[in-house]
Amino acid sequence: MADRLPLTSPPVVGTYRVIPPMARFSGSAGALAPRPAPLVGQDTQDVLNELRRLEESAPIAAPEHSPVAEE
Repeated sequence: MADRLPLTSPPVVGTYRVIPPMARFSGSAGALAPRPAPLVGQDTQDVLNELRRLEESAPIAAPEHSPVAEE
């Protein structure tokens, strides 16, 4: 049964079989080609940059009264 799964060949890791989507919906643009998961660390810089932008645009205010601080 596993030999009927489609193959994908991303760079670096080689060829392996993937599990296709379980559902197909009418009116959709068609089956999406399976894509590999990102490599370890591949998106780290993008995630950190996005967190930095979020922090700069909407800083979180510290609570005025914290039960932890009042102990």
